[in-house]
Amino acid sequence: MIKLKRLASMLTVFCMLFSLVTYADEVKKEEEAYYRQEKTIKLKDSDIKLNLDGTIEVKNKEVKKILENNKNIKEKVIKELEEGHTLTDYKSVEVYVTETLAYVDEELQIIDSRFMTNDEVEEYLDQIDNKNLNVEDISVSLSYSDSQKKGKLTIYIFRFDTGSYKYKIATEAEWSGYGSSGSDNPATGDDFVGITWGGDGELKATSYSITGFYKHSGNSVKYNRTESNYQKGYIWSFPEYIQHEFIGDYAYYTRAEVELAKTYTPVKNKKTGARFSYIHTYTTSGVNVGLNPAGLGLTTSGNSNHWKIEVEITELLY
Repeated sequence: MIKLKRLASMLTVFCMLFSLVTYADEVKKEEEAYYRQEKTIKLKDSDIKLNLDGTIEVKNKEVKKILENNKNIKEKVIKELEEGHTLTDYKSVEVYVTETLAYVDEELQIIDSRFMTNDEVEEYLDQIDNKNLNVEDISVSLSYSDSQKKGKLTIYIFRFDTGSYKYKIATEAEWSGYGSSGSDNPATGDDFVGITWGGDGELKATSYSITGFYKHSGNSVKYNRTESNYQKGYIWSFPEYIQHEFIGDYAYYTRAEVELAKTYTPVKNKKTGARFSYIHTYTTSGVNVGLNPAGLGLTTSGNSNHWKIEVEITELLY
């Protein structure tokens, strides 16, 4: 009897220790931070100068590096300067994403998509360095396999002052690192992008636009405006993946813009912000996206197979 009691006690202690270890592992997993690199730059009038020959002179070292490494952004900045607009704010957020694939009903589909952790990104970039590759030119063997693919998503938001209490909010989203081929390219749901701003109706949109391209074909992306409110924001959906005859293609680049102007009511000398949101879904349906009734940003409901990344600037005076 005594031996049985001792055995029971030992089993109880073992179960308690096992539970503690399991709980600790779960907590560690939940607390493990995903990789997220942010860059915020406030600019002065003297930081960027447009020369007579159409080139630009950049005194801010961070901005100079950004423009040298991103042709699309450089062309955008030059165009705005030529129109007499002033770049005052720049902010970007960079994340890495891993997606898991599996066969469902004999079709290869994405069953999970999530941000990569700091350790995972470090290991991923080490692999790229060992093969002397850039993320943008990464080989299919590294970025795509039968069970997993990885890539980088960077989103940007810029503020250009275009007049008295007038602003142009320019945004970009750029994917890199994904490979895709033939029937192995999964059919996924639409992705969403949105620009929202505050001001309690005192800032209204006078124009908006959106454009984008697929990586391999260079074809333009077709966007569907799913919600619009000229005093609050716009949302667009688009097919992230399309299937050509021999190869799958993905929308690697999106640019959305909105021009804002103070209404004719008296100036309140208050400040608000503008936010760019990117929502990635990885199922064919079931994710509902809308303007946040309580403030900036987008809300989601329905299917949980999605994630969201946002970037915001502040100090829009109205």
